[in-house]
Formats: sequence, structure tokens, C-alpha cells
Amino acid sequence: MIGIKRNWWFLPMAMVIPLLLSLLFKFIVLPLVSPPEDHVGVNIRPLSPELKELYDQAVMLWKDGVYTDALIELNKLISVRPDYVNAYIIRGRIFLDNLKQYQNAVVEFKRGLAKDSHNKYLLYNLGLSYYYLGDLNQAIQWNQKAMDQAPDLIIAIYNHAIYYVDYGKKYDDDSYYLKAIELYENVIKRDREFAAAAMFNLAALYARLAKQEKDKNTKDQYVKKAVELLDRSIEKEGLERLRKVTGEIHVQYGEDLEAIRYDSGYSKMIEIWERRFH
Repeated sequence: MIGIKRNWWFLPMAMVIPLLLSLLFKFIVLPLVSPPEDHVGVNIRPLSPELKELYDQAVMLWKDGVYTDALIELNKLISVRPDYVNAYIIRGRIFLDNLKQYQNAVVEFKRGLAKDSHNKYLLYNLGLSYYYLGDLNQAIQWNQKAMDQAPDLIIAIYNHAIYYVDYGKKYDDDSYYLKAIELYENVIKRDREFAAAAMFNLAALYARLAKQEKDKNTKDQYVKKAVELLDRSIEKEGLERLRKVTGEIHVQYGEDLEAIRYDSGYSKMIEIWERRFH
């Protein structure tokens, strides 16, 4: 009977921590992509009808997945209008989002910044390119410049939290987790589009903090916050979209038997998952 009783708490908590930590990855993937096409920036001087047609053709090729031809068309445009930063932004995004050639993306965004050093989308995407290259210092530096230029650019605030979490993990510095919490809370308050994803990431971050916390009261507070955020995120996002990750969530159940024993939180955690995922 003792063994059965011990397994009752051990297995649920073996599910809890891997699940919440796995959610951090699940929800940073999509929000990390570049802003959509209507966010590629503005230019003071419009294109001539001929060049506008060339630009539209390049965008159409990009959308159709003909990336090499799109790059060629954009180069033609740049040869005539080297000041047209949208061309650099889209070339950079092709390398960043589609071809996964992050160093080439850096080159393109820097070419654009040579023409417009204050363009928030160039700054943001340059930071994102460095993030995928694994250079967190450069990612934080350039993304901060984007936020300085555009304090309301929510995707930059969101990604900055992600960069801080990774920085804290890499350099074992919990102060960056606290900075990330502040940024995530900012996103949750200000933006509906990213609120659910920010809640998920924040829940995972509190689970990480709980896992390493020694003080029981503080640990329980972190667990409570993680549970509340997870529930709010599921309510906000809707069950159907979250079903896409349930397969891997269930795989996590049996893979990691490292667990932390709490005196509270189990029933609420399991109740949420039973209600939402089954």
C-alpha cells in the first residue's frame, strides 16, 4: 500500500514538470517568426508603377514559395531603388523564415539598416536572426533597439522575454527570469493575440522556478501561479488548437521520472488536464 500511495503523487508530478517545461518550447516556435507581410515597414518615397509591379511580382513569388526567383526580382528592384528598405526586409525574411539561412538574413537586414537605421522591423528581425544563430547577446541588443524605436511592438516584447529566459538558462542567472516575467505580464495585459502564448510560456517559467526552488512556501506559490496561468491560457486559446500538442504531452508522461513532491497543487493540475485534454 505504501508503494501505491507513493506512486500516486510521484507519477502525476513526473507529468507536471516535463509538461510545463515542454510547453515553453511548444509556444515559442510560432510567435518567434517575423511579423506578417503588412508589417514590413513604410517608405517615404513611393515606387514608380513599373517598380511597384516588380515589387508585387517578387512578393507573389515569395508567397508561392519560389524563393530564388523572388530574391532575384528584389535584387533588380534594389539596383534601381537601393533606398527601398522593404526589399531588404523581404529578402531577409526569405532567408530567415523560409530558407533558414540565418547568416544571410543578418546580411540583408544590416543592408537595410544602412539605409534606415531606425526601422523597427529591420531591428527586430536582425535580433531574431541572431537568436537563431545562437548569439543571445546580439539578439537582446538588436531587439532592445527595436523596442526603443517602437515600445508598442508587442512581438518584440514577447521575443525579448524568450531571449531573457534562454539567457538565464545559459548563464544560470535567475535575474533574467524575473525580467522575462515582467515582459510576459506586459504582453498579457496589452495584447490579445499573444496573451495565450505568453501565459503558456510564463506557466512553464514558473514551473522551472519551482523545480529549482528550495523553500517550500515559495515553491508552492510558483506551482499555484503555473496552474492558474495554464488554465487561463487553455481557456483563452481553446481546446481544439491545443489538441495538436497533446500527443507529445502524453509522451512526456512516461519519459521523465524526476519529480518534486508538493503538498498542494496535484489535484488541481490533474483536474485541469483531465478536463481540457481528455
